[in-house]
Amino acid sequence: EQHRVPAAIDAFRHAARSPDRTTAASACYHLGLLYEQQHHYKSAVREYRRAARSGDHETQASAYYHLGRLYEHRHRMTDAVATYRHSVRLGGSDSSRALEALARLAP
Repeated sequence: EQHRVPAAIDAFRHAARSPDRTTAASACYHLGLLYEQQHHYKSAVREYRRAARSGDHETQASAYYHLGRLYEHRHRMTDAVATYRHSVRLGGSDSSRALEALARLAP
C-alpha cells in the first residue's frame, strides 16, 4: 500500500488545481488525509485549510474536524476547539465526533 501513496499524492495534487472548486477542495481534503497518514502534519494542515475554505459543507466540516485533531495532537487546544466548533456548525458526517471532542476539551 505504501508504494501507492506517491502516485495518489500526485493525482490529488493534479485534481487540487481543478477549476471546479468542489473537485479542488475534495482533492485538498484527501491530500490532507494522505499527509496526515504519512505524519507530514504541516502539509496536512495546509491542505485541510484549503479544503475548509472552498469545499461544500460536508468537505468543509470534515476538513475542520481533521484540522482540529491535528491541532489537538500538537497541543494547540484553543485552535482545536475553534475548528471543532466550525465542524459542528457546518454539520456533516464528522459533526458528532467534533461534538465529542468539544465535550472532552471544553466541558
